[in-house]
Amino acid sequence: MIANRDHALWRGLLVACSAVIAIWLSFPNHRQGDAMEAAPAPTPFVHAGEQLPLEKPALPDFLQASFLQTSLQALARNGSDLSLPMRSRHRVRCESREAARQVSAWATAHGFEPEPAETFLGHGGVAFFDVAISHTDIPDIHHIQDQGERIQAALAQIPGSHYRTWVGEIVHHAH
Repeated sequence: MIANRDHALWRGLLVACSAVIAIWLSFPNHRQGDAMEAAPAPTPFVHAGEQLPLEKPALPDFLQASFLQTSLQALARNGSDLSLPMRSRHRVRCESREAARQVSAWATAHGFEPEPAETFLGHGGVAFFDVAISHTDIPDIHHIQDQGERIQAALAQIPGSHYRTWVGEIVHHAH
């Protein structure tokens, strides 16, 4: 009887510890597989009246150089001529029509071509509005990343908007 009670106590303790670990891992900076945050860089000396440079937000996985290189190689394997201008589409998900309107207005004002928002029904029928904003240029990883950084910075100022992904398109050499 005592052995069963001890066994049940240890099993209960194990379940409780597992629950605590699962909750801890659910927080964004502690999820399994995510990179741990690096130690903060030392603060540079700043003279009176100067401002500290703002840190760039981290690029999402779909804008990392290795992902973009793989994407461009796949486009080339499927017949795209990467020496020709290609439309780079950056997809933004908005929680309201107003946020979608603001994203489109920002895109137009900053040299992008917005497409009309597409309604997307999420779980439970919640409506979202997906806006594709594109820029046509000869495909270059650094240009695509620069576009993404500009979009990320703008979306940080537009509540209810989230950067979803980047997509290239196949462009064939004209005969």
